[in-house]
Amino acid sequence: MTVFLNPEHCQKGLLTHRRTWARTTTSIIYSDISHSAINFLSDLYFTLEVCASPVPCMSTNSSFTYEGQLKGHRGWVTSLACPGQTTSAVKVVSTSRDGTLVSWVPSNSRTSVESDIAVPSRRLEGHTDFVQEVALTANGEYALSASWDKSLRLWNLKTGTSFGKFIGHTKDVLTCAFSPDNRHILSGGRDNKLKIWNVKGECVYTLDRDAHTDWVSCVRFS
Repeated sequence: MTVFLNPEHCQKGLLTHRRTWARTTTSIIYSDISHSAINFLSDLYFTLEVCASPVPCMSTNSSFTYEGQLKGHRGWVTSLACPGQTTSAVKVVSTSRDGTLVSWVPSNSRTSVESDIAVPSRRLEGHTDFVQEVALTANGEYALSASWDKSLRLWNLKTGTSFGKFIGHTKDVLTCAFSPDNRHILSGGRDNKLKIWNVKGECVYTLDRDAHTDWVSCVRFS
């Protein structure tokens, strides 16, 4: 399971906060919804539990207020990503073993804690197997997904369309990342290889010489 964290909140010390709301909670992701922390629950029906911290601080004793759940996937949740900019309409993107990605926007009709705090904006379909991980561009307009169908896909979050398919891995693709300038993509998978791509879907380099002898499960640009 993978969780992406908002860099601004890392700098403000929000990463010191951790609170367990359910036995199935595996991690926490921070978004821009009122300094909120989203618990990543890996149950059959995608569930996010959202809790708000009034102010960022370094204290691990700070309390959170439970704000609700998000449900939408039909299988286990595998990863989450939040845009790095507060102006993005999409607040979180999720992936699942149901083979889809879902982008979420705040609910305009919320009246109580029982109501949905956010609702699916678009369900992104196209992969033919589990979607393992998602990465977002800096402006939050595009998403990149890695799948067990041996491919990566590039998505326009505004339209919900896939306009790029990256073929080259010979086994499940487990991880992906954008370069800081969004011009290159890095991926890794069960074929033990790391690949560098351009945004046109062309593999420009494969890192396999004197490299890993087992799965590549996580990649990031510095």
